[in-house]
Amino acid sequence: MPYRDHHRRGYLQTMMLLGIVAGAPSLSAADDDDLEPPPPAPLVRSYTDKNFDQWVFGGNMNAVQFHERLEALLTRRVNEVDGDCKLTEPQKKKILLAGRGDQKRVLDFIDLKRQEFHTVMHDRQKVSRFVNDLQPLLQVSRKEFFGTGSLFTKTLKTTLTPKQTIEYEKAEKERWLVRHRLAIRSAVDAESRRLRLTSEQRNQFQSLLEESIQPVYNAIAYERSIQYHILISMGQLPEERVRSILTEDQWRVYSTRMSNLKSSLRVLEQQRGIPQGVPRVMNGR
Repeated sequence: MPYRDHHRRGYLQTMMLLGIVAGAPSLSAADDDDLEPPPPAPLVRSYTDKNFDQWVFGGNMNAVQFHERLEALLTRRVNEVDGDCKLTEPQKKKILLAGRGDQKRVLDFIDLKRQEFHTVMHDRQKVSRFVNDLQPLLQVSRKEFFGTGSLFTKTLKTTLTPKQTIEYEKAEKERWLVRHRLAIRSAVDAESRRLRLTSEQRNQFQSLLEESIQPVYNAIAYERSIQYHILISMGQLPEERVRSILTEDQWRVYSTRMSNLKSSLRVLEQQRGIPQGVPRVMNGR
């Protein structure tokens, strides 16, 4: 249940981020493991390191807490791999060391951007440009943590034996299948509430999504990319299939929101770096 709730919160947060949940109840959500994108810079006369922390880490998190979050993610990831294929102690130490190298790269990048921020923090226009430029850079930096180009992933590939690799890849595929099903269920739950679907409509809509949206594999540890994949795929569903499930009033609401979604996603791709090309279709690995 907590894992399912996490995905439901992630779906709602994504929808709120895209500005397409007008009229829906306002929900406050706990911090996600996928490191929520920070808000835009507010218009104030002067800025401090606290503002920088809010933009970079989100909420009230600071650099120390962010480091602790990265360490927790790394520990969880290593434990997953160990549970999949029984790592030896030398193997475990080796991939932990690689993961901490990725941590350092992310933290060093953030420290560099903080120093840059200190040179413009008293100029509102320069800060605005700084924040706009910062968002896609942060997304790229975060994607490298556990990403295909990370030290962790590269070291894992060269450290596991052939037998361990087969066991690990099988378990990884099963994990992403579970995440895919939970993400679809969360999307259906949200649409059911928003459109006030009947029980029969809800079942039909869930069957349509399960039939039409292929499971994905994402080498990046952040689950937000699954939410984007589900939302984008919902906007690409055959119109006649969706209309056969919904009433005319429901269809007008749904189609308008999907149209707004496509526009919002194009903006986000440019401004915040939605993981393009990731996730990949699982059977196309």
